[in-house]
Amino acid sequence: MRDLDDRELRRRLELLVPFFRALGYRTLETYAAAGVLTTLPDASFPVSDARFRPTAEGLTCHPHGPVYFTITRAGELELGTGLGVPLTEAIIRYVQLAREQDLEDAGDEEGATEEFPPPRLVLDTETSRLYIVAVSRAHEPKSRPSFIPVEQYIQERAQLFVEAFRAAR
Repeated sequence: MRDLDDRELRRRLELLVPFFRALGYRTLETYAAAGVLTTLPDASFPVSDARFRPTAEGLTCHPHGPVYFTITRAGELELGTGLGVPLTEAIIRYVQLAREQDLEDAGDEEGATEEFPPPRLVLDTETSRLYIVAVSRAHEPKSRPSFIPVEQYIQERAQLFVEAFRAAR
């Protein structure tokens, strides 16, 4: 049964490749428009909040908070610090299938006590929308997980990165 679920999950994630590609290009365009690509020599950049420090060579980037995604200069989204693994392969162990009406039950609290737990993703079986599960960092006993669409999460984190970059220049 688990093999059948894994095959179904892989099939559904493969259908999201064009979505990830478009999201990666939009994210890269956001960074390019802010001047990140011409200022920083890095091969990839975190899609997260960041702090920038001036050095003799320019600015250095220090991610602030968890880095669940990075963007390469080629516009490819990668999981974490980017190991060159296609995103659909890298996220498979963090994704579970669920229906939108069942999302509240899909996000258990396992691992939520870690400062930066691994990403937890839920793929809606009816809409094929991918969500990232966010849990309150205050770890309040009655806090419920939030399900944020991955495209919204990435756009918001990219904007935080760009705002921090602009503030440091």
